[in-house]
Amino acid sequence: SAKSASFSATLTGIRTNTLNIQYNIIPNPNNGEFEVRIVSNKTAKYQLVLYNVTGQELMREDLTIANGINSKRYNFSKLESGVYFMSLVGAEGISTQNLIIQ
Repeated sequence: SAKSASFSATLTGIRTNTLNIQYNIIPNPNNGEFEVRIVSNKTAKYQLVLYNVTGQELMREDLTIANGINSKRYNFSKLESGVYFMSLVGAEGISTQNLIIQ
């Protein structure tokens, strides 16, 4: 309204555009050991990136995903228990999922 004071805002958050692939973390929650399973209908290059809740990048890995089912096991059992974010980044966008380590 006219009586409201002006303010400035900064929007923050996680961009979650969807890629044209299926991407799962199994199991989730886990103890730091898990599998990333990606099902794609084409071969393409992606990056898998792990962030903590403050947005600090903990891991970045280049992946070539083949047509069909792709899976890779990870062991982050040395990380503290908590919530992390794992993003799969490709030319057509990004898909981010929560990762819970107990």
